[in-house]
Amino acid sequence: MSDSTRDTTEAELADYYDRTHDLSEFEGGEEFPVEVRRNVTISVRFSEKEIALLRSGAEAAGEKVTAYIRAAALQQAVPVDRRRLRRALQAISADVAAAERLLGA
Repeated sequence: MSDSTRDTTEAELADYYDRTHDLSEFEGGEEFPVEVRRNVTISVRFSEKEIALLRSGAEAAGEKVTAYIRAAALQQAVPVDRRRLRRALQAISADVAAAERLLGA
């Protein structure tokens, strides 16, 4: 970031980004295309223990906490293919049964 950007508050930076979608002042001066316009905010409360877990998970993943939470929420929003899951469970069960027979269990 340039020296003038360092003195800017986070709220001002967020406002600038919302108005311009220009990230050239960030991440080494490259411009990044904005693929999704996120304009809906949902407020969620976490306990101190929960936010500590989220922060450590985000840090381990190399992500910001908000991106980490968004990814986790969207991952849970994907419907489960129960038929595929059932087939996988049946295959695993057959493999366990075969292993038990081989081991004489």
